[in-house]
Amino acid sequence: MTIPRSKRRKGLALAAFAIAAGASASLTVIAPAVAQAPPVFSLPEPPALTVPPPIPDLSAYVKDSADAKKKLIVLGKAMFWDQNAGGSGVACATCHFHAGADSRVKNQVSPGLLDGDDKFGNVGTGKYASGSTAGANYKLRKSDFPMFQLVDEANRDSDIKFETNDVVSSSGAFNAQYESTPNRDLTTNDGCRIQPDPVFHVGPFNTRRVEPRNTPTVVNAAYNTRNFWDGRANNLFNAVTPFGARDSNAFVIKHVAAWSKETVAIPNLSLASQAVGPVVSDLEMICQGRSLAEFGKKMLPRKPLALQRVATNDSVLATYRDPGSVFGLKGTYTDLIKAVFKDEWWNGGAIPAGQGLPFEGYDQMQANFSLFWGIAVASYQNTLISDQTKYDNYKLGKTVLSTAEKNGLDLFRSSRTGCIFCHGGPLFSNATTVLQLPTNKFLDRVPGITATHLQDDGFFNIGTRPTIEDLGVGGTDPFGNPLSLARQWVQKINGNTAAVKDPLVDQANACAFVVPFSPTAPCTPTAAQVNAEELAVDGAFKTPILRNVELTGPYFHYGQYGTLEDLVRFYNRGGDRRLVNDNSGRLDTSGLGASPTNLSALLVPLNLSPTQQSEIVAFLKTLTDERVRCEKAPFDHPSIRVPHGAKGDQIALKPANGVSQDEFIDVPATGADGLGGIRRACLGSFDKGLAN
Repeated sequence: MTIPRSKRRKGLALAAFAIAAGASASLTVIAPAVAQAPPVFSLPEPPALTVPPPIPDLSAYVKDSADAKKKLIVLGKAMFWDQNAGGSGVACATCHFHAGADSRVKNQVSPGLLDGDDKFGNVGTGKYASGSTAGANYKLRKSDFPMFQLVDEANRDSDIKFETNDVVSSSGAFNAQYESTPNRDLTTNDGCRIQPDPVFHVGPFNTRRVEPRNTPTVVNAAYNTRNFWDGRANNLFNAVTPFGARDSNAFVIKHVAAWSKETVAIPNLSLASQAVGPVVSDLEMICQGRSLAEFGKKMLPRKPLALQRVATNDSVLATYRDPGSVFGLKGTYTDLIKAVFKDEWWNGGAIPAGQGLPFEGYDQMQANFSLFWGIAVASYQNTLISDQTKYDNYKLGKTVLSTAEKNGLDLFRSSRTGCIFCHGGPLFSNATTVLQLPTNKFLDRVPGITATHLQDDGFFNIGTRPTIEDLGVGGTDPFGNPLSLARQWVQKINGNTAAVKDPLVDQANACAFVVPFSPTAPCTPTAAQVNAEELAVDGAFKTPILRNVELTGPYFHYGQYGTLEDLVRFYNRGGDRRLVNDNSGRLDTSGLGASPTNLSALLVPLNLSPTQQSEIVAFLKTLTDERVRCEKAPFDHPSIRVPHGAKGDQIALKPANGVSQDEFIDVPATGADGLGGIRRACLGSFDKGLAN
């Protein structure tokens, strides 16, 4: 019997991945010429989550007292949930209010902006699978999902029944130009002049703009080595932008007897790098032209959560509630920052002119507001750890799994599916610090479809939309440098050390690669060996953490899959990568440029039965923490009004005074007892909110 090449290749790939995941070395002997099917093997069950996320060293910035450290979390939680932060009533939590993710269904579609498209439905007919007209302010329906549909759902190369490059994401800011900070009324939005929006409008009226990628959950995000889907939120926080040491113009101001311009470089704080991005994004939270210092000028004199209710038993904020009001906390953001941060970062007063310091015209606290914001918001998010799932209790001997759940777990960790080779460890993601530290396994060399692949560890091209539509970690930062660590590492091996813009590249450990370049010198590949390698980084995205995945749809970076059942069907057919000629000379839609394919070798048809697919779904639901589902401490929160599309539909709006009018979801305040404590139902999955 002759084994098909694809089967042999899969056996080799699975065996190599098994080495990295800790399987027996005996599994590595699967030669290409073996005249029998590769053995099916399983890796050990991932452990319960008992390891805390890395604790960043904040001693140079935060006061060394229990009170300061407690108020740091108070400050971060207030900042994260405060709808005064954005230019038009948008908080960080506006896009992260449902299990740390976004469950909104109206005005949540973005028209393939990263593909260079400027209108909805360009791949298809301008309609969705339900037959409804695509466009801004559209309300999603159950029959719109999945947004890639085949005549034969089990065959990824069967005829396409429906597709679109539209992305289901999160609505945020209006297209407008920043004019002023309204300090007279400390509860009003920024002064922004509406500009006509060429994309997000219905007739002559703007709708809120929608981001080009789906919103990941912030729960457990403290474990991600890098954040955002493309990893651009750097592990090293520079206090100003998401880009760490890549940004040589990121400075804050220090004052100790004299003024100085300082760089900040705090490792293991990518959540802070992430936090400073949306507050200057005109797609997410602000209108065009508002600087971070201007943001500080707005927020500092304000009462935290001035428009929002705080539960009397809020696990963090309760003792800081304003005793004279049902809204907000006592004092101002200025008061909290003074209590938390060391004096040299805020006590200098006005920035002097003529000394070559940035932020002239602002005071020191305003100038350094991004430092305070990033550290505080990240510190709060570091408390959002969901380690009390049914799966954790099973691993700790406190409960048992049902037959379906156990069968699903066994399939998940088996080479039959290969799920665990990307979703490894207690977080079920290879992109986490648990799997990448302390071995510094930030890069990897793995079996590919046509050759071995060099890639960023934990970032995979899984054959979703064509690679050319969104490069993911294969893209560049604003300074023209590769986001990919692997691309920089190749340049370093070739002697171009100036091309290394990210310190993780210098720390990367070639000894930890799944497939070494050489059995005799695994840690020191030559330039010739590296240059012969296929780089599989284009179209690759961070492997998401699977904890609470039941609650965090829609799925993938483009949000086109609405249920876990859809998700498993996607993997069962081996993804959506196409091996058909699209008249561009490219046969593999995951390929780009010199790389014939960027697809992970693990993305092959699985041929699972419907029962086996349902068992994997049953297992995935054991990763839900009931505290997250029911918003119990530490996942409780203040109230918030979440914009949910505009009054009207995608055909016509119902404006007032010449502008569109928001609809809202009014999310109530929950205390430590969660939604049950206010007699509300616990959270459901994304598809439960879809129209029929």
